[in-house]
Amino acid sequence: MKVFIDTANLDEIREASDLGLLDGVTTNPTLLSREVERTGMKPDKILKNICSMVDGPISAEVVSLKANGIVEEGKQLSKIAKNICIKIPMLKEGVKATKKLSNLGIMVNMTLVFSVNQALLAAKAGAYRNGHCQGHSDSFRKLRHIDAGNRCKYKTPFACYRSSPCRSRHINNTFQGNRQNVQTSINRYRNRALPRRLEKSDQLEKSSLSP
Repeated sequence: MKVFIDTANLDEIREASDLGLLDGVTTNPTLLSREVERTGMKPDKILKNICSMVDGPISAEVVSLKANGIVEEGKQLSKIAKNICIKIPMLKEGVKATKKLSNLGIMVNMTLVFSVNQALLAAKAGAYRNGHCQGHSDSFRKLRHIDAGNRCKYKTPFACYRSSPCRSRHINNTFQGNRQNVQTSINRYRNRALPRRLEKSDQLEKSSLSP
């Protein structure tokens, strides 16, 4: 299993890296803008510092929505460091750009993947990593089919990004026997409402399983 931290905060990344368990970092424009405001550093400088702290893939997200723009952004971002991974949303234009960038040898993390079909298309386009946004426990059950396809043909790992609280058993049950392809992105929850959200999540899960 590989563990990624979803933040652009240099202090948080340094702390996580010091544990010796961090395999990579995922960022997005919002997270970078917060760190720009906090430190006064430019986004490129922040990404470069992150890359120097963590040897694994560092995802830097594009903002363009057209394939040509995404490709140009991806080329520029990839020059920051060799471990930069271009984060591209699962869109028609994003798939086009992913194919072009992967042909150039540039790593792509395709994010906002919500279905089996989208995950397989991203893998076929050459995405280095698939970012599955997990908001419901049923999504993990569906990923069993993705993982089966992954073992048969594709080498693209599937990262599970939490859009709501989830449990380790969901990940464990999904990727039974193939844990080398499990990648979990962790966020730091400082919201005091988290216990209530977890309780609500438990209630929803129990009701969904009731006959």
